[in-house]
Amino acid sequence: MTGWPILDRLDRPGTIALTIDDGPNPDTTLALLDVLAAYGATASFFASGINLEKFPDLADAIVAAGHGLFSHGYDHRALDTLDPPGIIDQLERTEVLLRRHRPSVGAPLVRFPFGAGADLAEVRGPVAEWNPDTIAVQWSLCAEEWTFIDECRTPTRIQQGTSAGIEGLAGEWDRAVVVMHDWPSQPAKPLTAAFCASLLEQYLLHVARLGLRPVALVG
Repeated sequence: MTGWPILDRLDRPGTIALTIDDGPNPDTTLALLDVLAAYGATASFFASGINLEKFPDLADAIVAAGHGLFSHGYDHRALDTLDPPGIIDQLERTEVLLRRHRPSVGAPLVRFPFGAGADLAEVRGPVAEWNPDTIAVQWSLCAEEWTFIDECRTPTRIQQGTSAGIEGLAGEWDRAVVVMHDWPSQPAKPLTAAFCASLLEQYLLHVARLGLRPVALVG
């Protein structure tokens, strides 16, 4: 393949990248920032442009706390479903918004919605046209929390479910890029923020047991 690289593992042994998609969202983002602060840990948030427009103060809070803030496209449309102008629009609209909250980065880091299209020429071409230095950030570990979040309807079940989800996660943790999600709270799911915070805490506890150091990604 030509053009920009794909990142799904880190170079430095003993480190791990915790990446959080889809925010920022009220309640959930603040809960995640509280967990990271409590553990003195650093993460990278891949934000949707539409949420950056709605909640700019949360974007500022992420940056002020020392975490990475990068692009997850504008409105979570899979890039492999768009034509070249649509792909470029998704990236450029989001990058313009990101510049309001943190300095421009040397190499834009982008988490493609659903991870879709990073290996397809029809996506790689427009992305390289937009910025040839782009790095597509994929992942090497994911608990697939959407498969068990609906079972976690009480604080006890949340703790049990997130703990089991991390303990059962197979794969190489050293130098991994981990992905989890910042989902909005809803009336039908009032414990979403608590679930996301518990999942992040379980990741951090497991990472500490392995002697790994969470690091933010750098463009």
